[in-house]
Amino acid sequence: MRILAYIIKRLAWRFRSMIWLFPMVIRGEVPLNEWFSDPISIKHGIEHGWYYDRERKCWRHAKVDIPCFVRYRMILHETFIDNQYGMADYKGKVVLDVGAYVGDTLLYFLHNGARYVIAVEPVGKYVSELARNAMLNRIDSRKFTIVGAHYGKLSICDFLNAFGGIDVAKFDCEGCELGLAKDPCIGKIPEYVIEYHSNDILMELLTRFNNEGFKCSAVSGDANVGIIMCRHGIALK
Repeated sequence: MRILAYIIKRLAWRFRSMIWLFPMVIRGEVPLNEWFSDPISIKHGIEHGWYYDRERKCWRHAKVDIPCFVRYRMILHETFIDNQYGMADYKGKVVLDVGAYVGDTLLYFLHNGARYVIAVEPVGKYVSELARNAMLNRIDSRKFTIVGAHYGKLSICDFLNAFGGIDVAKFDCEGCELGLAKDPCIGKIPEYVIEYHSNDILMELLTRFNNEGFKCSAVSGDANVGIIMCRHGIALK
């Protein structure tokens, strides 16, 4: 019954969002396909300062000078406006972005001065959207590379062998961070920003990082889902 109640509530929320957005669809301010496929996210974006740029055919923020995106997703607001990865300094650094999704973090790191980004995303449709977002913002192809599912399962050691030194690693990959806790080369990257998805995984990560001489602190979230930052041998506030 609880599942059914949730489904009904979600459908009602979706319907109300579609009604709220409909005048904007008529005026061409919201793309028809996005209105139909994800009205809840679109309503969220508009309420939080995002708008559809009809000339460039992309979503941008009205008050903050940030990249433009082919489709609005709530993660864009979390990344650029909530600044959920803003605890690290990316200027001039090589960043390993595991769970690059649609390129929000790729563009965030480059927007904040990263020298090079290795964007890892195994889901093909997200890789396609990532590439479109990079092209839309005229990102120099020499500043990033995309690693998709066709490369197979890769470790920190593999990335270091392929790209040399990596300064910061970001992980948001719905549970794959557990593999990070067992990676033999974890200590060769000095700084990590990690979204964890269970308390058990969090405990394993903290134990491993502590054994490797890292200092970790909570950035956001709770025991089950959140973000931690770990730096090698540097105390965090």
